[in-house]
Amino acid sequence: MNFRTKHLKIKIKTLAAESKIIRHEERKALSNPRQFKDGGYNPLFEGLRDHRLSVVRTYARSNHLAYGFILGHKYKDIERSCKEEPNFCEVRKIALAFGGNLEQFNQWYQDAINYLGEK
Repeated sequence: MNFRTKHLKIKIKTLAAESKIIRHEERKALSNPRQFKDGGYNPLFEGLRDHRLSVVRTYARSNHLAYGFILGHKYKDIERSCKEEPNFCEVRKIALAFGGNLEQFNQWYQDAINYLGEK
């Protein structure tokens, strides 16, 4: 494992910690009755939850896939089942930034698309 791969591993762990911190803050927002607006809507909770699910989760997934690619794992071994296709442009960008090879990534990507098409 080279130093660039180690940096990516640390980035993945940091994103996991960020998600955990956000979940903690969500629970705090739900336990504070002053945060609720009319009709039981809690804008702080909703904003934190939306950020965790739409931004942090998708970015963590892209980083995880890029890390798997760099380590030489096939897409079908990394994600055996998924509900929606990952953002392969983001995965490519991350993989190349952390030492991946473009030609190898293109082959990995084609294998991933074929696997997703079979499902």
